[in-house]
Amino acid sequence: MRRYPLTALIVFVSVPLLLGCLLAPWVQQVLQGWEGHPWFGRLAGDRFERVATRCVQVIALLLIGPCLKYSGTLERVGPMLRWTRARGGSFLRWFALGFASMLTVYAAGFWAGMYEFSPHRASAARLAISLTDMLIGSLLIGLLEEYLFRGFVFGALRKRFSIAVAATASSAFFSMVHFLRPKLPAQPEALTWTSGFELIPHMFARFRPAYDWDFALTLFFMGMALCALMARHGQLYGIAGLHTGWVWVLQSGKEFVIQNPRRHNFWFGWGENPAQGALVTVVAAVFALTAWILLLRCGDCHSRPKSDTTSP
Repeated sequence: MRRYPLTALIVFVSVPLLLGCLLAPWVQQVLQGWEGHPWFGRLAGDRFERVATRCVQVIALLLIGPCLKYSGTLERVGPMLRWTRARGGSFLRWFALGFASMLTVYAAGFWAGMYEFSPHRASAARLAISLTDMLIGSLLIGLLEEYLFRGFVFGALRKRFSIAVAATASSAFFSMVHFLRPKLPAQPEALTWTSGFELIPHMFARFRPAYDWDFALTLFFMGMALCALMARHGQLYGIAGLHTGWVWVLQSGKEFVIQNPRRHNFWFGWGENPAQGALVTVVAAVFALTAWILLLRCGDCHSRPKSDTTSP
């Protein structure tokens, strides 16, 4: 069967947005008719942009299987997911590297007097349960996002463009997706078939350049690092481990660390989230620079069959 990676990617990005905007007004009207329902009544009061976002997400979930199939991702990424002991060790080593890099950022924050532990969340039982839950969630995020963004998006673009162009475009997309949070200035007075499309100019309304520029750059540099590492090593276990380590520490910090006093800081971000600070951006840029230097030194390793190399 002939594969169409770029076409599948365009369909996956555009069709959910267009169909979601088209269906959102009618879905909203149905939900409003459920007001007072014992199970679904609370959905009747949802803001229109939230309903539209859910419509887009549901359609994307329905399309992801066919798009992965017709792009050739299922066949191409399959060998990258084949389990070996070397790849399991790669996951653990890269997880430790991601964990240590983000932990260093928090350590710098404690040293600078920016952070302190949240006392009401410090019990041993609460700590163990929360850390386990967040580890499982971080693992799912690491695996699924690497499969989708590096396996599908980056892989589809590599079929048509150079590695550098494909990595840049997929990393920019990876960063943008995290800020797709539409917000209308006012809720529509009357819903029409065009109401959903009126959201498009406001897709990034919640993006605050003064506070979010460093987080956007951090996501972009992380994407660039992960693309280069996947191109060099030819498997997803290592980069999924690195991604999981980053996310686990950042999520754990949001749960157990507070900024005192709570204020925006250039290097450490806002509140308990250093991912919105410039220091994490620097760390991500170092990862990206190192990964691309290693890829360039590797020569033609990205164009020939990969062995199970494990060093980052």
